[in-house]
Amino acid sequence: MKKGLDGQDIMTMKRLSNSQRDDNIEGMNFRNSTGFSFDFLKNEGSLYLASSEDGTIHKCSKSYTDGYLESYFGHKGSVYKVRSNPFCSDLFLTCSADWTCGLWNWKEDSCKGFYKSLNLFDEVYDIEWNPWRSTMFGSVAKDGRLEIWDLSMEANDPIFTDPEDLKDKELPARKTIKFSANNPIIVTGDVNGDIKVYRLFGFDDSFNMPDK
Repeated sequence: MKKGLDGQDIMTMKRLSNSQRDDNIEGMNFRNSTGFSFDFLKNEGSLYLASSEDGTIHKCSKSYTDGYLESYFGHKGSVYKVRSNPFCSDLFLTCSADWTCGLWNWKEDSCKGFYKSLNLFDEVYDIEWNPWRSTMFGSVAKDGRLEIWDLSMEANDPIFTDPEDLKDKELPARKTIKFSANNPIIVTGDVNGDIKVYRLFGFDDSFNMPDK
């Protein structure tokens, strides 16, 4: 019996010219690009999305390793995270060093919308869909904030921000966010190793979560 896990390279990411970036340099296709995140598309077993340092997101296939199937442009900075919607297989989220979160449909060329608080002037490090509400997601940023967005309620502003007032505050950068799969709980972690736990009110503490 063989023990351990074996890795296999399925893609070498190549840098693409991105006209959205201020530091864009033409003729850089021969250079490799750093990948930051990937996620498989719901109901698409062989297709996955990969985010990169050059601000592009790529649709790729496990069965095709010679290049990207599609590339998506719109961010002006590195894309730190890409997350497929657990309910709608066409939609995915991104967060970026350009201070924004993006909502995309992988069947469309352009971003459906970028989301940013007016007082946010820092990188957004992580983003996560709510696994029991299709329109809700959370994000965390370098300035230490947590934001909760609900696209069915307020598309222009988050419905919750912690802390509410960041004026004259220097907080450790938050690097990760995770929703509980079974209860209305959110957990975040920062660069100091501290963890904060939040409960969303208006939902029952049970396994019977909303369908949408």
